[in-house]
Amino acid sequence: RVGGTYYTQGDGGMDQDLGGLDATLRYAPGTWLSAEVARSKGVGLEALTSNTGGFDFNQNLTGLKTADAYKLDAAIDLSDLSGKWRGRLSGYVQDRGDGFAGPGLITPNGEQLRQAGVAVVLPFGDRAELVIKIDDRSADSLSAESQEVAVRYKLNPEWGVSAGARRD
Repeated sequence: RVGGTYYTQGDGGMDQDLGGLDATLRYAPGTWLSAEVARSKGVGLEALTSNTGGFDFNQNLTGLKTADAYKLDAAIDLSDLSGKWRGRLSGYVQDRGDGFAGPGLITPNGEQLRQAGVAVVLPFGDRAELVIKIDDRSADSLSAESQEVAVRYKLNPEWGVSAGARRD
């Protein structure tokens, strides 16, 4: 599947153009690779963010820059590759360049934002699975990383229990 988008708006110095292309290559329903690229130019709509839970807000404008963004994500269902294996692997990498402006995608002060993550789900037995997730987010004003591991056990079709640990 291949697609494209072009978006333009403008009024009183708040002009913006945004264009993008995306493609998805699917081997099977649970195994695929997806890529997106985009370029924005102009201020776009302002966005308000709060680091204090809504007590005060900061206006985020990106300036009159041209900036690029991309996203690559993939998933592999191991049973799609071999009938003997079970489990799922997935990962993503996303980068929004300094000044990138898209609806819902403006970063604080228009700074660059990089994100990446992986997830692994490995079943063992008929009802249990091991889940591992790692995420990293980095920008000039805020960087964060998290790791989590959990074991899930399905009691019946509606109920299950899990135990895990997470580090932020």
